Amino acid sequence: MKMIQLIDKEMISLFGVCLSFSIIGFWLLANSEKTSIKWVRKLLYVPARKSKTNALQLGGFPLAMSVITCMIGYLFVFDDSLYFPPIDRSILKVWIVSSLGIVTYGYLDDRYEFRPIVKLSSQFMSIFIFAFFSSALFLSMDSRISFIVSFCASIVIINGSNLLDGLDTLTVKNSLAILGMYFLIGAVSHSYPIVMISLLMMIPISVFWYYNREPSRIHLGEIGGTFIGFSYILLSSLSYKWLTYNHDISLAICLSFIPISHPIVEVIVSVFRRLYNKKSPMSGDKLHIHHILNSYKKYSHSTSASLIGTSNLILMAGGIAIAINIHPVLGLLFTVCAQILCMYLVGKNYWFASGSVEIKPKKVFDNLRKKDITVIETADVERFKLTILNPKKSREEDAS
Repeated sequence: MKMIQLIDKEMISLFGVCLSFSIIGFWLLANSEKTSIKWVRKLLYVPARKSKTNALQLGGFPLAMSVITCMIGYLFVFDDSLYFPPIDRSILKVWIVSSLGIVTYGYLDDRYEFRPIVKLSSQFMSIFIFAFFSSALFLSMDSRISFIVSFCASIVIINGSNLLDGLDTLTVKNSLAILGMYFLIGAVSHSYPIVMISLLMMIPISVFWYYNREPSRIHLGEIGGTFIGFSYILLSSLSYKWLTYNHDISLAICLSFIPISHPIVEVIVSVFRRLYNKKSPMSGDKLHIHHILNSYKKYSHSTSASLIGTSNLILMAGGIAIAINIHPVLGLLFTVCAQILCMYLVGKNYWFASGSVEIKPKKVFDNLRKKDITVIETADVERFKLTILNPKKSREEDAS
């Protein structure tokens, strides 16, 4: 009863504030081109460079700032140590600081388009801060192991979330499914922080849905995909912590990872697919499942997003049911393997058109190297001869 009263008095008011901030933020962004307020136009008006519908780029900015502002306000206004323990509050504070770093470099990248190395370095720094300080707060796991797992998982999940931001409403539907799973985990584990944060994240994402419907008026940009992926890390960390109170560690690990398995699988499949086709794993392509459904199978953006979001929700629910009722590891393996199988069945006719490649260490290393660089052994330098031909003269000689 006390928790219900707490939700009525504090949670609902917090959600109302977040909803208001989200509506105002997205409305200002949507009207930033026409507004007479100079600072709003200067701050928010950034046309998406690759958009075919003249969409705006900074959708992640009002989304992230509405959530961060409400979380900061909650920490300062409410002191409910009974339902939001000090450890959770400390983790949340570290996450907020790291998120502000993500928003800063994401905003600059969306506006000025940084080099990949600059984005990656900024991303590493924000993730390192969260992983370093939060790892010391986990009581049931060695802090060094916690740091390695948190740091590596954050990199993969954030980039996986960005890879899944390729169609209108795709991120909305997929993230609502993931956040819904964390909400259920929070309800089952009687975790007020997980319930509050998952619902709080759903509010601006739902508002964004209105502007991201096909044809999209606003895109998430670098801020949005990265921030949403980083919120998964926070919820996964808190889920693990709360589940260990009443369950064994294996179940806690598997249940906290099942909702974020889709971004992880997306990165793994993309890397191996590119290596198989003799491309660098860092190179972009249009062979993700959402691209295949939309470009090759001719499904609309909305239909493709609905198929991916619904299938992901079903697979996550099945994995969680198996983890709880049969075995935790089987539940996680079922979710991961089923997602890989679904991707394979949809994409196999498009992924392997360029022929096979030998999966050997040397071949893999060759595919990781830049193709425009030739390495000359030191011993061969003296015998190396460079001849520069005159193209015009060569053509005249060939003609004669």
